[in-house]
Amino acid sequence: MLTTVKTPNAVQNIEILARRYGDIQANAANINTPCDCIHGMVQVMGKLPDHYPVSFDTILSLGADITTQCAHMVACEHCRTHWHAIITLQCVLDLGLALYEGAFSAYALGEGDLRSPERLGTGRRSRSSTLSLPRPPGSSSDGADGLASADDFPGTMNGPPVCCTSPMTWGDIEIHEEDAQLLAGMLLRRRLADLGALIGELKLILENVWHRNRPQQSFSLQECEDSLMVSMDRLVTLVGLLR
Repeated sequence: MLTTVKTPNAVQNIEILARRYGDIQANAANINTPCDCIHGMVQVMGKLPDHYPVSFDTILSLGADITTQCAHMVACEHCRTHWHAIITLQCVLDLGLALYEGAFSAYALGEGDLRSPERLGTGRRSRSSTLSLPRPPGSSSDGADGLASADDFPGTMNGPPVCCTSPMTWGDIEIHEEDAQLLAGMLLRRRLADLGALIGELKLILENVWHRNRPQQSFSLQECEDSLMVSMDRLVTLVGLLR
């Protein structure tokens, strides 16, 4: 029997970033936003389950919502040039990737640690916990450019969530074992392709914003790019397991 584990409060992470982004303020009546992308992201984070394990179909649904909202931000002219929005995007894309890693484990699509150095390549970190994010309000170093480790944020997911398989049918026929594994792999391949396209877009965005930011912001964006490279390695690892 699988054990349920309380998940980190991911929505709090996004709301903290959103406050820095300027889209969520203490007085909702005074909100004056250049775009509403972050609001949709907060709603998606609110759908995350409070406990794991979570079913495969739930992970597919959450992954689709994350991809849709990230696509809106990637296409938004304001978000593409705002460094807090870019960091938010990387955090959420990393979360989507973690959800899919959980699904891979549930259907035994990969053996061992999916984030081991051997899988990610020499010199790659197995997780993105060093990504510097805007420090949560109320912390000792809270300021316009205050930074904190991602470990300070309860929404950071440092390992794949526990996923359980979902019943699969083809019409009236129930699909089990190897056939279910094959179908799960087909579904995940498409989702990973969509996620990979967004990660590629974010990499291009990062390359275009360096000259617009102050040195301390550029340092944070550099860490964001380093984290993005780890995510790309993890994505390549998962795609390779489906060949």
